[in-house]
Amino acid sequence: MICVSQSREREQIYSTMESIREQALRHNPALGIHTALSWQSGWFIHWAEGPIDGLRALFDRVLLDSRHTGQQVVHLSEGRRLLMTPWSMMLSGSRESPEELGRRVQALVALRDLGRQYAPHSVLRQLIAPMRLGAALKLPDPECYHRIGVCSAWGTAAFDLVEWLGREHGVDVQRQRFAGETGLDSGSEYVDFMAGAYPCRVIAVARSNLTHGLRRALMQDWDLLALVFSGEPRHDDALLERVQESMQDLSMRPQLLAIAPDAACLARVVHHERAQALGLVGCAPVPPDDHALLWAELSDCLGQLQAPCSAGWPVPTLSLRA
Repeated sequence: MICVSQSREREQIYSTMESIREQALRHNPALGIHTALSWQSGWFIHWAEGPIDGLRALFDRVLLDSRHTGQQVVHLSEGRRLLMTPWSMMLSGSRESPEELGRRVQALVALRDLGRQYAPHSVLRQLIAPMRLGAALKLPDPECYHRIGVCSAWGTAAFDLVEWLGREHGVDVQRQRFAGETGLDSGSEYVDFMAGAYPCRVIAVARSNLTHGLRRALMQDWDLLALVFSGEPRHDDALLERVQESMQDLSMRPQLLAIAPDAACLARVVHHERAQALGLVGCAPVPPDDHALLWAELSDCLGQLQAPCSAGWPVPTLSLRA
């Protein structure tokens, strides 16, 4: 279930979310519930998974919380677990107005009233990181686009690639800061552009962000995750370990592509990857600062993918009310 509501508080919001986290970790484990809480532009977005009775108890309690108002359901379904951690949260510094985000909320509510809805990770993405590319919005399903993640073992190669793609396509790069489960922040940037007949989003993520609870949920419908290795064994091994941790228990995984600065580094990465059985689908020796060549490798992989799937999701007959 995903509920949205408007925050009554606009100052010290991080402290408010830390307080909510403390309460959630005290109440939710006994109910078998995993939750993720996001705040953006004056709105709380509360995603929870668990037994239906536990969800009833949770949202009955949340409804009485004076820190928010106007709770609305934007998603309700039965299905596999997507939130792998008991708690995660994200605090976005978007400058978007509450009214703009509110219009997307109402569009999702209206769609549910018509008996249609999107997958949980798609709902969250539409609220906090909507596709704004004009050509994509003209398509029958604006959520039907390729998603490619990029993460570097050291330095800013992933973020540099996204910045380069923004300049190449003449589009703005979107930047976000995520609040981690234990108070640590991590950055993410993404850029949207047309890649042939379909829109494409390339997402640069910090290494620490790979194991963030919400990131792990969102990456389950990524087509590809490119790992840009540094040639320094200590950093490269740490990235492989982080990837292995992030993929644990996921019901869907992105395909993995290894990018290394030279053939020797690539051979070492492949050897260690096989020991961890991560399932690389490709590898290429590319200098991390050669953005054109790096994108050429990613573009080749993109060309081999099937058309992006619809993000539609069944609307169940269950209700939170007994």
